[in-house]
Amino acid sequence: MPAKKGTGLLMVWCDVPEDREDEFNRWYNEEHIAEILTVPGVLNAARYEAVKGGPKHLAAYELDSPAAVLGDGFTKRTKSKWSETMGPTLIGKNFFNPLYEMIYPDSVSGEMERSGMKSFCCGAGGGRMWMEETIGTSVAGDRAKEAIDTGAKTIATACPFCMTMLTDGVKGLGKGDDVAVRDIAEIVADSLDD
Repeated sequence: MPAKKGTGLLMVWCDVPEDREDEFNRWYNEEHIAEILTVPGVLNAARYEAVKGGPKHLAAYELDSPAAVLGDGFTKRTKSKWSETMGPTLIGKNFFNPLYEMIYPDSVSGEMERSGMKSFCCGAGGGRMWMEETIGTSVAGDRAKEAIDTGAKTIATACPFCMTMLTDGVKGLGKGDDVAVRDIAEIVADSLDD
């Protein structure tokens, strides 16, 4: 999995007239993406095309922060003659460009050793929530250690069983004062304005 670097994301969707689509694609691929990647704070760019539904075109820009596209480096950049006659704001239809900001966490920890397709249960799914483990290490302790090893100071979960197991695992490792285990709903609620 690629490293997560920025806290901002700009998504640009649009449709373009069929008779301008070839030129639009050439402009995007040959000039525009390279130009945008020179703007301070723009970290990465990728383009996608919908195979069904629409809008057909999507460009996604990973940003150091949303400020990267709000400042002069982006808004007052020098544009070529081609860019003055081409682009989603000029020829696009169904155009929209939401700007997103990561609300939590302020920094992203690495992935746990066992994640995605090789993920690992907290132990409650195997019924270990109701038994004491006396042989070897506890499943909850193993999973909590993997989470702590990422450098995370908060472990988020949406499962009440994981909440119990991971809390027990963190405490069992003597990290209860250093690492919080929280429900994702609590984290989202804390990030909302009053």
